[in-house]
Amino acid sequence: MRRQSLATACLLSVVLSLPHIAAESKSGRIDGRVADTDGRGQGGVTVAIQDSPRVTLTDGAGAYAFSGVPAGTYTLLFTLGESTVTEEGVVVTPGQTANVDVTAAWEIAYAEVVTVYAASRRVERIVDAPAAVSVVSEQQIERQAGHAQLPKLLEFAPGVEVTQSGLYDYNLNTRGFNSSLNRRVATLIDGRDVSMPFLGAQEWAALSFPLDDLAGIELLRGPSAALYGKNASSGMLNLTTKQPRYSEGGFVRLTAGELSTTNVDFRWAGHVFADWFLKVVAGSRSSGDFSQSRNGWPSTRRRAWHRGKPTACRRRFRSRALTTTKFVTVACAWTSTGAPGRR
Repeated sequence: MRRQSLATACLLSVVLSLPHIAAESKSGRIDGRVADTDGRGQGGVTVAIQDSPRVTLTDGAGAYAFSGVPAGTYTLLFTLGESTVTEEGVVVTPGQTANVDVTAAWEIAYAEVVTVYAASRRVERIVDAPAAVSVVSEQQIERQAGHAQLPKLLEFAPGVEVTQSGLYDYNLNTRGFNSSLNRRVATLIDGRDVSMPFLGAQEWAALSFPLDDLAGIELLRGPSAALYGKNASSGMLNLTTKQPRYSEGGFVRLTAGELSTTNVDFRWAGHVFADWFLKVVAGSRSSGDFSQSRNGWPSTRRRAWHRGKPTACRRRFRSRALTTTKFVTVACAWTSTGAPGRR
């Protein structure tokens, strides 16, 4: 009886999916990228299919996409502020992707081109977002990528509290709730939760990939559990990485310094075949770390308190202790012109 019910359910699901499969076989896809004259992606551009209700916004990298477009010839309208660019004669073939890249020299306000995803789980202009969001751009990340400490990119963002107690030992929280037992800022990398399963907190030292691979950082300040779950009661940190399609090339970086610090970063992205692109990212962190007491006592008060106390009690407030930190990360990513956007 159970097998018969399972077979009936499978047959029903196949029958219900046939119309969708047939519709997909008769439709295609339109995607592309909007960039300025310097080649930088232009976010916040409204892309519309003329004589159709289909409208979307370009993301921070300038990418956009329409899926399930019936076969035919279309005209695309790209609008930013009061400027509009028209692309005519876009041919959509069933089962194929029509790529339409646009380059335009627009003079517009900064707020019009900044887009965010975290506030509503969809791409929108930051001025239209229903919550407070801080954005760290790709250019800002590249200027500070050498130190390989992700929380330091946010230490001057509004409403953010960053406490550093070691080379990679950070507490990051928002709006006055920063403590070692209250790490409730959910951290997602391309939509994947990278927090520690047992504590629900982020181990920042484990993120040893090169920061140059980040396309943008969004910090959603305030309760976000309705969208991202129980570990987002203080906010949500959304990290998006670069698509290999729009970031071809590679680099190797070696960093050395005090405390026997040695960092190695590697990234390569390029075209493989047809419409497929590959990205390989690797990183290694090795250092003699330090830990700093968080009790906040001046050294004179600490010495006075230590007098007459047992040795074990004195060791609890030792302000500096050397440890060793080693982390290695290797990651690969495939994408094609028919794949979804980086979000």
